[in-house]
Amino acid sequence: MKLIAFIEDDMCMRALLKNFFKNDLSYTVFFNSLADFNNYFASENYRRPDIIVSDYNLNDGNGLQVANKVKGLDIPLIFFSGYPLRFHKSRMKDLNIKSVVTKSSGVSKLINEIKESLKWELK
Repeated sequence: MKLIAFIEDDMCMRALLKNFFKNDLSYTVFFNSLADFNNYFASENYRRPDIIVSDYNLNDGNGLQVANKVKGLDIPLIFFSGYPLRFHKSRMKDLNIKSVVTKSSGVSKLINEIKESLKWELK
């Protein structure tokens, strides 16, 4: 079973994402802050995610901090942001950022990006 880690500080968006993935053939873990995500990485219960989906503008940090935290671990990263973000392709490759999806594009677009990044089908 694939592990998808979500870092999202907006309670409503977290609830929406949880609802979309509740009946899926994946295991999801949700963090409401960068600090929670960092604590998970340092915990005994740490399991390496197959992909990380992170909001870019978090209350206690930003997506680049997430990208730098997992840099070199070969974990694909998708930014799911309320704002359009632009990164140079070489920078995206360096940080293993697979894509940037704006929240206005919808959860369906995000699911398609996750599928593409994992080369695997969600229900």
